[in-house]
Amino acid sequence: MRFVLYNNGRQVRTQEPSGRVAVFPMPGVGLKTRGSYTCQFHTTSNTTEWSRYSDPVELAVADKYPKPAISLSPAGAAALGQDVAVRCWAALLDAKFFLVKVRDRTPLGRAEPVGVGGEFLLRGVRWGDGGNYACYYHLAADPFAWSQPSNPVELVIADYTWGNIVRLALGTGVLLALVLMVAQAADRDGR
Repeated sequence: MRFVLYNNGRQVRTQEPSGRVAVFPMPGVGLKTRGSYTCQFHTTSNTTEWSRYSDPVELAVADKYPKPAISLSPAGAAALGQDVAVRCWAALLDAKFFLVKVRDRTPLGRAEPVGVGGEFLLRGVRWGDGGNYACYYHLAADPFAWSQPSNPVELVIADYTWGNIVRLALGTGVLLALVLMVAQAADRDGR
């Protein structure tokens, strides 16, 4: 069998392995090797019948662009159920931003460029939304070259309702103690 590797539709390498699997090592991955890769094969005895193209594999190269900045609004802690805006910006126009939760690096969404920034809205945050977030970007004209990740920003979820109940209970207890002390003092003066 003969395997052919393509990058963005251009043939880049061929291989005739002894088995049914071809491995194409990619030493020195850089900006020139980024792109969409597909593979195709045929038997060496019949060069006119080719397989279908494989599903594409995207090879993106990070660190071409400087880190974006990231911020949360509201800053600090957000109340359980509150909406939180995550803003990312870079010094380049036409950047497409991607937000990730640092723990699992799973993309949470993409923001189209608005000037030099993008915004993600986390609606009705829950306990599981707490954690560190970072963003990346690439330019629309070069989707396989990525920035470095932003410095992470921490989203803290606070249950202000429970805190207020505790404060109200403590305040009520103190007020009750004061009323009892005043009543006891008035009772002594009355005798």
